[in-house]
Amino acid sequence: MLPKVCVIYDQPSTFVLQDVELLRRHFEVRPFLYRGRRDLPRLSVALARSNVGLSWFALGHARAAVTIAPRVRCRTIVIAAGYDVAKVPDVGYGALLGAKGAKRAKATLQGADLVLAVSESTRRQVAELTDREVRVVHNAVDTNQFKPGGQKRRQVLTVAGVDWAGRFKVKRVDIVLDVARDMRAIQFYLAGKNSAEWSERLRASAPDNLGVLGERDERGMVRLYRQSKVYLQPSAHESFGLSVAEAMACECVPVVSDRYALPEVVGPAGIIVPYGDGPATIAGVEKALESDLGRAARRRVVERFGLERREAALVRAIESLL
Repeated sequence: MLPKVCVIYDQPSTFVLQDVELLRRHFEVRPFLYRGRRDLPRLSVALARSNVGLSWFALGHARAAVTIAPRVRCRTIVIAAGYDVAKVPDVGYGALLGAKGAKRAKATLQGADLVLAVSESTRRQVAELTDREVRVVHNAVDTNQFKPGGQKRRQVLTVAGVDWAGRFKVKRVDIVLDVARDMRAIQFYLAGKNSAEWSERLRASAPDNLGVLGERDERGMVRLYRQSKVYLQPSAHESFGLSVAEAMACECVPVVSDRYALPEVVGPAGIIVPYGDGPATIAGVEKALESDLGRAARRRVVERFGLERREAALVRAIESLL
C-alpha cells in the first residue's frame, strides 16, 4: 500500500497542482483546498487518514495543519514560498510586515516536522524567523513543454498580472512602462491576469509599443515566450520567479533586478541590473536584445530547475518522515 500524502493549499495555483501530479507517481495523494475555519473538521479527517501533510505557504491553512497533525499521528511539511515569509517595507509587501503575520509564520515553521524553501533567498528569509534547519527545493519548470520553437522577434515580454496597487508596486510595472516609453522602436508586451479596473488603467498609461495582453493559457504563454527575444522582470521581490524560469526555458534572455531570488535563478545566463534603476534597466534590455545568451538560459533551467530534480527532492523529503 502506498503512503498517503495530503497536499494542503488555499489557492489551486499551477505550481501546487504540478506538485500533486509529481507526487502521485510515488504516493496516494489527496489534494485539500482549505477555505477557512469551516474546513477544520474535514482537515482533521484528511490528516488522520494520511501519513504526511504537505502545506504550500506558511499561512493559516498550514498553521491549522501543523496544529492538528500531531493529535492524529500525521507528520507535516511546510513549503515556504514567498509572501508568507516576506517583509519588503519599501513596497508594502509580505506577511511579516504585521506582528500577527510574523507570529503565525514563526509558529507554523517551528511546528512543522520539516520545512522546505523554494530558493536560497527564501531560506534566508526563513532564517530571520527561526533557526531550524530548512531544505531548499527549487521550484521547477516542465522543460518539455516550455521549450524554444520558431524565430525570435526583437520584442520584450513581462509577465505581471495586476489586480491591486500592491501587485503593481511589487512587480515594478512602472519600470516596464518607463522602459517601453524610452525604447519606442522595440515592441513590449505585458501579460497576466488583471482586474478590469487595472486592465483599463494599464492600457491608458501604456505607450503605443506596449501591448497589455491580459491572461493567457499555457499554450498562449509558450507562444509568447518562444517569440520574445528578451524577458524583463524588474520586481521588488520574487521568492523564485517561475515566469523567469519558464521564459529562460524558451531561450529568452532574462533581464532582472538584483533582488531576492532573481539573481539566483538567472545566474550568468542573463543580465542583472540594479533594482529601481531605470537607465540601467534600459541598458540591460538593449544588451539582451543583442545577446546570444538564450541557449545558456535554457541550459541553466534544464540543469537546475527541471521537474525531475524537484520530484526527486520532494520524494526524499516525504520519505524521510515515513
